[in-house]
Amino acid sequence: MNVTRIAGALRKRARARRLGLNLWRSEAFTAPNVVTLHGKRVALRLPREQGVDVAFSELLFADCYGLEDAPGPVRTVLDIGGNVGLFAVAARLAFPDAIIHSYEPNPNLEPYLSAQAEAANSKYFLEAVELEDCRVRLNFHEDSVQTTSQVDASSEIPATAFRKTVERLGGSVDFAKVDCEGAEWRIWQDREAWQKVRTLSTEYHIMDGHTHEEAHEVISGLGFQVLHQERADTFGVIRAVRGR
Repeated sequence: MNVTRIAGALRKRARARRLGLNLWRSEAFTAPNVVTLHGKRVALRLPREQGVDVAFSELLFADCYGLEDAPGPVRTVLDIGGNVGLFAVAARLAFPDAIIHSYEPNPNLEPYLSAQAEAANSKYFLEAVELEDCRVRLNFHEDSVQTTSQVDASSEIPATAFRKTVERLGGSVDFAKVDCEGAEWRIWQDREAWQKVRTLSTEYHIMDGHTHEEAHEVISGLGFQVLHQERADTFGVIRAVRGR
């Protein structure tokens, strides 16, 4: 194990201790039902899915969205693609006093979202986020983290315009996390609303002819300075701050 990997492992163990957990073999990890948030033991409710176990480790141990590196102060947090609510828990750990709003359209996940919102003292909206108010159809997968959506006027699942999610937080967002399985390309078209976001951390998806280069270009074009980009075959990760 090289120095970088050792340092990464030590940071993960330190984050686990902050949650009141011991972490030794992350490859055999199962997400817990109780954690400590700022000295208080809180209950979580999680489905037994491999993707949720992986998400817990990546969000709360690996800090995959770079919460710890966000320029402060962070008073408002927007979570688009909330899944079972674990990002809200990670955001509460990082930002004790922030207002946190999570958006997730999958109605089957509401019991989990509700439990994590109570634990994290956050608010959730059972809605998708799109360029404009509309309805969406969900394409379910065995693992809930892979659920995708597409605009469909005949569906009963509501979607809220991105600009309204910003307005609900008072008109500005200090930290936005976006992981919505392809809908990000539509949301990024609202150039005006994105000017009110200070820090962006997103997992974007390569589909419908989109490319990694395009993702970098689009986010830069919204006025962000891209600090970090990771590329895989079907997705990528970008962390960015509003250009100074």
